[in-house]
Amino acid sequence: MTTIIDSVIFEDDHLLAVIKPFGILTQSDRTGELSIFDLAKNYIAEKRKRAGDDYLGLVHRLDRPVGGAILFARTLKATKYLSEMFRERRVKKIYLARVEGEVKPPSGELYHALLKSGKKVKVVQEGMTGAKDARLFYRVLNLVDGKNES
Repeated sequence: MTTIIDSVIFEDDHLLAVIKPFGILTQSDRTGELSIFDLAKNYIAEKRKRAGDDYLGLVHRLDRPVGGAILFARTLKATKYLSEMFRERRVKKIYLARVEGEVKPPSGELYHALLKSGKKVKVVQEGMTGAKDARLFYRVLNLVDGKNES
């Protein structure tokens, strides 16, 4: 992937939303591989016919194996506002996954306490100092061959 022109789903003076393909980094790492952030910066520069002086803020990430919508802020004010919304969990995130096998029960809630230690995140006991709540509400949307497809 060398451009995101076909991946842009929303754009105005404050925001840029694009679809990040599976397997692409959200932002560059030590590998030096091109990221969706790099591609978004290039897209804005090409549209404006100039390079390097356009602001782009990263307010959330998707892991490399995950594809989906990612939102960038095009102003510092928008970055601060959106970062606060994500931090305070005022943003509703919806995930769609295909699962092999049967999901029982077909709907429910999963809860874990997560603690970050260096670059790793692990599940810890509820109430542990520094742990963050992780809640997932799920429901099966479709069945294939009599088995759940979520």
